[in-house]
Amino acid sequence: MITERYERVPQEINAIQTTQDNLYSVAKWVKGVIKGTSLPKSKQIIDYYNKEKQCEIRIEIGDFVIKKENGQFEVMNESDFNETYRRLVWEN
Repeated sequence: MITERYERVPQEINAIQTTQDNLYSVAKWVKGVIKGTSLPKSKQIIDYYNKEKQCEIRIEIGDFVIKKENGQFEVMNESDFNETYRRLVWEN
């Protein structure tokens, strides 16, 4: 059997890294709920319901939130995100 080599086609995504400063904006984007509001912002998390996986997903500070083509969201930790994606640089 002879195999051939293939390369994954580049895919552009919309994503944002969750920080203490944008926690509320990210929660609104994914239609999630912030948990631990009595805690310092660094300890707060976002929970949202993922219709695709039919389960609740947790977003922590430092996680990346990716909006997929089907409108659903995916959450990746910083290490996995940086291994999978690189930022596009736009020239004007």
